[in-house]
Amino acid sequence: MNVIERHVNTLIGALEGKRISPAFFERSLILKASVSSIFNRQDVFSLRSVGAPYYVTDLGVRFSEDPHRFYLLHCDIAGLRPIEESEIVHALSESDIASFGNKVDAFIVFFGDYRCVSKAIAERKSELIAQGSYSTLVYCGVVLAALGNGRSADFFESAVQKTDNPHLKYAAVHRMAAAEIKRFHRSNDAIKLLTQAKDSYIDKDDPLARCLD
Repeated sequence: MNVIERHVNTLIGALEGKRISPAFFERSLILKASVSSIFNRQDVFSLRSVGAPYYVTDLGVRFSEDPHRFYLLHCDIAGLRPIEESEIVHALSESDIASFGNKVDAFIVFFGDYRCVSKAIAERKSELIAQGSYSTLVYCGVVLAALGNGRSADFFESAVQKTDNPHLKYAAVHRMAAAEIKRFHRSNDAIKLLTQAKDSYIDKDDPLARCLD
């Protein structure tokens, strides 16, 4: 059993019989599924309620304090210390690239520690850019953009290259444009990105638009 699983199991045990949010168990299951070989990850990650939002797919690349507050509140109820930040970074630093995206999602929804997750992303940037899937690159880009880290653009640009789906390409550019506006205050650059993406990925794929050219 790894450090993350051990921490979650200890927390669950300490919360037994206490009044807590039902969302805690859903979030803990998602986290355990991301780091354990026992669970069917696909089933767990595909069945999510509003109690476990997909923070890492946010089109507005917003930074949310809610998951971290939620985690700290339950640690307080349990009378336990929060996990060491270094353990979060270490778990992601040791992760294989194939499961890295699921871990980023799970660690954000459970711990809510964008800074620790972003540190691991930065450390493994070259590997992720080269080997990461579209979704993994988007998740990483959203986490970095939420913190105002300019390297988020590298992940969104790489995500565009990882898929042939024009709508997914546009969605990645949309997030990059949102970061330009909200984090870097470059509205003109955002407009250029969206205009180019619309021309390249949306209008180009629209039969009606092609007929009207």
